[in-house]
Amino acid sequence: MIALLAFGISLHAAAQERQIRHQKSAAEIARLHTEHMTKTLGLTEKQEAEVYALNLERAERLKESRGDRQTRMAKLREEQKKAKDRLNEVLTEEQREAWNKELAERRERMKTMRRPNQAGQSDQRMRRHHREAKTVDRQPVVEPPQAAPAEK
Repeated sequence: MIALLAFGISLHAAAQERQIRHQKSAAEIARLHTEHMTKTLGLTEKQEAEVYALNLERAERLKESRGDRQTRMAKLREEQKKAKDRLNEVLTEEQREAWNKELAERRERMKTMRRPNQAGQSDQRMRRHHREAKTVDRQPVVEPPQAAPAEK
C-alpha cells in the first residue's frame, strides 16, 4: 500500500516536471541551449550571439509546430538538419568535432537509459510485462464446489 502511494506521488511529480518543461518560452529554451554550447565548446561572443539567434529561431518554430506527431517528427528532423548545417557554418572545425563528439556521447547515454536490463528490453516493455503478469495473478480463484456430506 505504501509502495503504491509512493509510486503515485513520484508519477505525479514527474508529470508536473514535464508540464513545467513544456511551459518554457522559446527564448528560455534558446538561452539554455546556447549557454550549454558556449560552456561545452568555448564559443566566442560573436559565435554565441549567432548560435543564440539560430537556437531562438528553431525554438520558436518548434513551439509553433505542436500538433500531429508524425508531422511534428518530420518537421523536427528537417529543423535539426537545417540547424546543424547553419551551426556548422558558425563553428570552427575543432568546435564542430567537439560538438559531434558530445552528441555521440549523448546518444550512447540515451541508448543505455533505454536498455537498463541485461535482456535488452526497455523499462516500458518490462513494466507492461509485469503489469500483465500481475493482472493474470489477480484473477479470482474459483474453487470447485464441495460435495455435500453423505447422509447416513
